[in-house]
Amino acid sequence: MEKEGLLLCCQGARLDITLSGMQAQMSDGLYAYTFDPRNRTVNQTEVYILDPAPCSEVGTLEEQRQAIYALHGLPGPKDQH
Repeated sequence: MEKEGLLLCCQGARLDITLSGMQAQMSDGLYAYTFDPRNRTVNQTEVYILDPAPCSEVGTLEEQRQAIYALHGLPGPKDQH
């Protein structure tokens, strides 16, 4: 879809969403937690990843990947030499 200039506007595509291992096992990966990108704090607010999300809150796959690296304080693959 991205190649066509389209983004999937669902909760799972937001830039402030992450899974926990236990949560993924218990919910078959259908629920995720929100996190605060500024202070890297995971909230206990749970969202169903297939619910609609505002288009302003979603990102491309690469943006989502970078957001998760940043949450965990890791350099993204592009940042490593």
